[in-house]
Amino acid sequence: VRNAAAALALIALVAGCGSRRTATEIEAAAHIGSTSGPAAARSATQPNATTVAGADATQVAATPVDGDAGTLSAAGEAASAAGCAPGAPIRLGSVGTQSGIVGSSISGGVKALQAWVRWINSRGGINCHAVELTVADDGGDPARHQALVQQLVEEKGVIAFVHNTAPLSGQASISYLEQKRVPAIGEDGGAQWFYQSPMFFPQATAANPLLYTDLQVPASVAVPNGLTRLGSLTCQEAQYCTDADREWSGQSARDVGFEPVNRARASLAQPAFTAECLNAKNANVQTMIVVLDSNSMTRLARDCAAQGFKPTYTFAAGSVADRMKDDPNLDGSLIALQVAPWFATDLPAIAEYQEAMRAAGLTPDASSIIGWTSAKLFETVARNLSANPSSAEVLEGLWALQGETLGGLTYPLTYTRDANAAEVSCGFLIRIESRAFVAPNGTQMLCKP
Repeated sequence: VRNAAAALALIALVAGCGSRRTATEIEAAAHIGSTSGPAAARSATQPNATTVAGADATQVAATPVDGDAGTLSAAGEAASAAGCAPGAPIRLGSVGTQSGIVGSSISGGVKALQAWVRWINSRGGINCHAVELTVADDGGDPARHQALVQQLVEEKGVIAFVHNTAPLSGQASISYLEQKRVPAIGEDGGAQWFYQSPMFFPQATAANPLLYTDLQVPASVAVPNGLTRLGSLTCQEAQYCTDADREWSGQSARDVGFEPVNRARASLAQPAFTAECLNAKNANVQTMIVVLDSNSMTRLARDCAAQGFKPTYTFAAGSVADRMKDDPNLDGSLIALQVAPWFATDLPAIAEYQEAMRAAGLTPDASSIIGWTSAKLFETVARNLSANPSSAEVLEGLWALQGETLGGLTYPLTYTRDANAAEVSCGFLIRIESRAFVAPNGTQMLCKP
């Protein structure tokens, strides 16, 4: 059971989203707060309740988040005040793993999406259209994911999916979305299929391109400071870790100036990493790139410090927990984030995100800014929707983008009509320094040439 829990937690990790919970809290979440069956139906009776689904597609609740009469009425009133007649609601879906271990670890992005819905509706919607969002839980089951996607399109009138957090199941909907020509916009960071279908539109670097970013971004600091001897430690539980082990010990590492000198695999379930620390120390590792969940990352740094070994650690945003900034063993760590830093102060786009999160009672963090960026991508392409919005209009908006950065949140986005999204490796540098997250380069991103 523990190994299964570790594997699921890791899949959430490599999806590019962090968790602020402890291991105990994550494991407990697997047994409480179920959103299937009658509980889903009950949730629909609560004001602004998140709509979720249970064991089959027929259990999708009827009330979309922020789709209650009061919210839509307020959006309509705001639209009228802005001098335009309210159009038909824009119906969106977000289908992914919302419950259990995985759901508890990647929920931040979906919560930010919900905060965006409230934010945009309180300001009259998009071009005088109120936004309705249905969030459905697939339980990590590919068959359920496909059934839910189909039901939301055919019964709920969903015209686009935004920020599907489905690292275990999302590939199951590829054929259906291609057949119906319904776009999926933005994801959590671990979905390679976003580069394998013309109906999928990544809002930032993801999956295999993110592995290169995880090397390039920290190399921009480590290599000039002579910290070129690279060690890697990746988990044993997921394919993503196998891919990282290969990528980080090969030519890509050399291309950015590292010299791979040590590589290791470890289980998320193991209580200590003393052997891995000693092997890296004996290899004179200076920079250590890691794929582990945040709790394992903390244990690793503790065990290595106990052996008198303190390399410069580097890891992706998926491993970030706020408590890490207060860990002296992790001081100086370098982090690659695929969207602009959540704490930045020099971008109006980040200021808007921070204000919307505060209005929703949420704390800005690495996970939520990734989901918010998905929402802003949809908002940008939906500004010219007609009185009766359609998937075809959303697609036209996506294909019309030329170098769109969403106000500096991501790399310049350009999509080609009926073609797979281009694989782009870009990221922002974050460093843990003196009990704080800092951005040495501000909101300037680094990209693969």
